[in-house]
Amino acid sequence: AMQAYDAVAFTAREQAEPFFRARVFSKGMSVFEVPESSCDFAPGDPALARAKVGVFGNPCLVWLGHLNHNKDPLTVLGGLSAAAPHLADPHLWCAFLEAPLLREVEESIAKDPILRERVHLLGPCTHARVELLLRAADALVQGSHREGSGYAVIEAMACGATPVVTSIPSFRRMAGEVGLFWDPGRVPSLMQALLRLPEEDQLQRRGRVRERFERELSWGALGGKLAHIYHSLLEDPGGRSGVRP
Repeated sequence: AMQAYDAVAFTAREQAEPFFRARVFSKGMSVFEVPESSCDFAPGDPALARAKVGVFGNPCLVWLGHLNHNKDPLTVLGGLSAAAPHLADPHLWCAFLEAPLLREVEESIAKDPILRERVHLLGPCTHARVELLLRAADALVQGSHREGSGYAVIEAMACGATPVVTSIPSFRRMAGEVGLFWDPGRVPSLMQALLRLPEEDQLQRRGRVRERFERELSWGALGGKLAHIYHSLLEDPGGRSGVRP
C-alpha cells in the first residue's frame, strides 16, 4: 500500500532510511520532517515553580518517562552517580507511569550513597504538576534508545528546560543546537553531557531553548510545516518535491 503514497513525514528524515532499504517506500517518495505534536506549556519563574512542587538541586534535573528498557533509567542513574561529585548539588526528580524496572531502579539507588541522597522517585504526576516540574528544572534527562518523536522533550523545551538526551534522530532534530547529547547506554557519555550544563548561564540557556521551541516545535511552527507540505504536493502532484535521504 505504501508504494502508492506521494510523501511521508517523520520527526527526522533519518528515520525513513530503514523503510527505503527494505523497499517499503518507493525510491522516489518524498520525506518531510514534522514533529508529532506540540503543547501549550510555557516558561515560568523557576524559583516559584520549585517552591510549589518542592523540588531543588543545582542542577535540578527531571526524568519524565516510563521506567523501561528503552528509556534506560539505569544508565541515567549511572551517569548521574559519575557526574555528581563534579557538580554543585545535583538532584534528579523522576516522574513516571509504567515501571517494569522499578525494582532494579530502587536497588540501584539503595546501594549507591550518591544516588540515595540525590534521586527522588515521584511516580505518576498530573499534567499541571509536570509543567511545574519542567519549569523548575534546569534540564530534562532522557536515556531512550529509540523514539518516533519524544513528547517529554517537546514539553521540556516549551518550559525552557535543556534537553540532556540521547543522540537519536528524533531528539537531535527537535533539540538541535540547544541539546546536550550523549550516546545511548553509555554512562561516561552522559556524565560528560551533564558536566556541560554549568558552562552557560541558566537564564540565557532557558531563553535559547524556548526560542528553538517557538521556531521548530510550537503550534505555529507545526502548522507552517504542514502548510508547506500540502502546498508542495499540490504544486507537484507526483510528490517529488520533498527531500529524500
